[in-house]
Amino acid sequence: MPLGASLSLHELTRFYEGFGAVKGVSLSLEAGSFLTLLGPSGSGKTTTLMMIAGFAEPTSGRILVNGRDVTHVPAHQRDIGMVFQNYALFPHMTVAENVGFPLRMRKVAKSEAADRVQTFLKMVGLGEYGRRYTHQLSGGQQQRVALARALVFSPSLVLMDEPLGALDRRLRLQMQEEIKGLQSELGLTVVYVTHDQEEALTMSDNIAVMEGGLITSYASPRTTYETPGNRFVAGFVGESNFIRCRVVEAAGGGSTAHIPALDVSVEADTSSHAPGTDAVIFIRPERLRICDDSSPQVNQLAGVVTGEIYLGESSMYRVRLGPDLEVRVKRPNRGYGKPVTVGEPCMVGWRPADAIVLAA
Repeated sequence: MPLGASLSLHELTRFYEGFGAVKGVSLSLEAGSFLTLLGPSGSGKTTTLMMIAGFAEPTSGRILVNGRDVTHVPAHQRDIGMVFQNYALFPHMTVAENVGFPLRMRKVAKSEAADRVQTFLKMVGLGEYGRRYTHQLSGGQQQRVALARALVFSPSLVLMDEPLGALDRRLRLQMQEEIKGLQSELGLTVVYVTHDQEEALTMSDNIAVMEGGLITSYASPRTTYETPGNRFVAGFVGESNFIRCRVVEAAGGGSTAHIPALDVSVEADTSSHAPGTDAVIFIRPERLRICDDSSPQVNQLAGVVTGEIYLGESSMYRVRLGPDLEVRVKRPNRGYGKPVTVGEPCMVGWRPADAIVLAA
């Protein structure tokens, strides 16, 4: 199987009657990598995907696949496979006919086409389903048919628009593993659109977080989650706590942030912010600790537990630190820390390295 293609977008824009759906998107994607466009509804991720596919004409900008400018090339000449959320299967065709449709359009010899169809049906676990019709299949099986159809002609690039959105959680997790496994096995280049943060973190080599038609972050899943560069990304990806603060000192060594709501100061890395700057301390719930004598933390604040949500392997606690300040603390349910009861006073702590100071 051939390796996937490289992809480059240069200042890609799309305007609809003055409204900017995409406002200058640029990125480079190496062959064989998995990129997820992540963002809320209306952020421009699907419009970007449709322009790459050739289903929407850019207002300006360029699209290069393997160095070839395909900005104005018709969709069927771009050598791109597409998987949609609603599968887009032909109900009057059998499974084998659906998968073989792209080969028929490319006038591939019948014997070769039949072999390729069977190969890819086996690859997605549907080797015995070729003669069935799509209405006889479950949602997960239909999605496998759509995936086989997108791959059967060995496209250089595969685009997926929220392909797992209609499946239940168990099937979604299973299909995530299967898609990622096929991508790695075949060396595919994949651009994947979703608003599901967990899906993006699980499957991607890189994540482009979109907001208002722009890419506001382009990084690995670990970097996107652990060290987001701005407040939007920090708030959109995963659970977050934001504590308003003011930078007190930004010296070369340790530095301090003052929390006006509590009139206390804490240690924080404020080196990239000028003294006197309003900012926010960003910290994930799992990085906070409900402290006891065996788990001292550099920063500790007094609070009261106001709520608990049981999550199975862990629990999420709400802790009020002041009249206008509440944080969430997530911790395992077994073998960690002292018992916590709603209504009890407690101490919440964290290490400076577990928090990031972001511009307010």
